[in-house]
Amino acid sequence: MPRSVPQFGALSWSQQLPQAAVLRFLLRFFSRFLPLLLWLSTALLPCLSSAQSASSPAAAALRRGQAALDSRDLRSAEQAFLQVRQDAPNRAEAKEASIGLMLVYLQSHRATSAVLEGSDAVKQWPQDADLHHYLGLAYFQQERLADADAELKRAAELNAHDAAIPFDLALVRLQAQRYSDAASSLATSLHLRPNQAMAHLLLGRAYQNTNRTEEALQQFEMALRQDPNIPLGHYHLGYAYASLGRNTEAIVEYEEEIAHGNANAEAFYQAGRCLSELGNAAKAVPYLRRATELTPEDGNAWYELGKALATTGDGSAADQALRKAIAFNPENPSPHYQLARVLEKLGRGEEARAERAKFAELKKRTQPMTGGMASGRDQ
Repeated sequence: MPRSVPQFGALSWSQQLPQAAVLRFLLRFFSRFLPLLLWLSTALLPCLSSAQSASSPAAAALRRGQAALDSRDLRSAEQAFLQVRQDAPNRAEAKEASIGLMLVYLQSHRATSAVLEGSDAVKQWPQDADLHHYLGLAYFQQERLADADAELKRAAELNAHDAAIPFDLALVRLQAQRYSDAASSLATSLHLRPNQAMAHLLLGRAYQNTNRTEEALQQFEMALRQDPNIPLGHYHLGYAYASLGRNTEAIVEYEEEIAHGNANAEAFYQAGRCLSELGNAAKAVPYLRRATELTPEDGNAWYELGKALATTGDGSAADQALRKAIAFNPENPSPHYQLARVLEKLGRGEEARAERAKFAELKKRTQPMTGGMASGRDQ
């Protein structure tokens, strides 16, 4: 089975994808790059139209701001858009300048400035979907998820044909752990624009977190068909396979993720864990060792490495790994149990008894209703 993680809502660990860090990676990726992509695909078109059809100073400044934004000269873009606001505070160009300023602020991680700009702009142009869209992204960057959700929902009401809006709304809902709502938003985005590999990947994640693993698997496969090199695509597919007990197929996907150079420590960890569960501890050790190298403070990785080393008969190395697992996760009883077994085989009976006592103490403290007995998975 995949790695134990904290519960999300009413779902148990076995229904979850591992480590919120994986989702945070995806969200950081989009939070950083999506505003620019959206600007290039949507906001620039009306700017070009208005700028090319007018020769006023405001239109000229708007063109300069757009060119600077295209070249990522954010300082010059900001100056140009502010000039538009000064020269034509009530004209159409001013609205496009507000959008430009919001994107400048988002790309330079000045979310507070983006929110202030967007809040003023939507008061002046309340029916503009783009303004509500980018204000939602600004709130998202501030992690004000309820406000972001409200603005993106309003943007979707004003423009029901832009696939980017429900996609961004899904990101907000994934971050808020509203997986069913996120799935609905992603389905809408894919209906509007089917060939979105990342949307399929995130929809699979939403399904996985609502215990719809077979549907998640299908979405991960679709994502990989559309983009075989999508970051974390093979990883997520591997995790879905592992959730279904299909460890051999899971290992293939984890190894593919690693081969593509996209792997984080979790891919090595999960590959090693699956190999251990299939009884191939010797092959699991290098994967688990690499996981500890990439995340040296991960007590779970040290624990799995210690178990695998013990299975291969390397008691001394298992001893060291399990002690690190204890150091990084002192409240987890399981490493003490495994360490006791290792110490017994090494002939260190007194230390083994001490570890068993510590195991029983922690188990009673963390699971008082179990009578101190460890489950097979914990052991």
